[in-house]
Amino acid sequence: MIKRIVFIAVALLITACGSHVEIADQSKVNDQIKALNDRLAELEIELETVNQQVKILEDAGMAVNEVINPCGDDVGQFDEVLMKLSSGQIVAFFEQGTKRFLSILEDGVYQTTDQQGCVFTVANGEVRF
Repeated sequence: MIKRIVFIAVALLITACGSHVEIADQSKVNDQIKALNDRLAELEIELETVNQQVKILEDAGMAVNEVINPCGDDVGQFDEVLMKLSSGQIVAFFEQGTKRFLSILEDGVYQTTDQQGCVFTVANGEVRF
């Protein structure tokens, strides 16, 4: 009889420990889901900001004619691109702290701030890399 009670107690303890592990795992999953949702919300705000700035350019008669990837596609990474406007100007996305801007690039040498960190030149409305 005592062996049976000990067996039942051990079985209940194992079941309780298993439930605790499942709850801990679920808590980690919930934390990861929350972090992903928070990041998604940030990206949606950033996208809306860029879309608003592009609309301002288009409303000013400066439509985006071409998207330029100054150093080729970096698959699986955040990859910066430039925009060539109907006016021939080259525009880049610029971030300073929590503020984000579109900036018209003058002739000169630049470096991307993405993983590639490549150097490119803007000259007379053309991008060379």
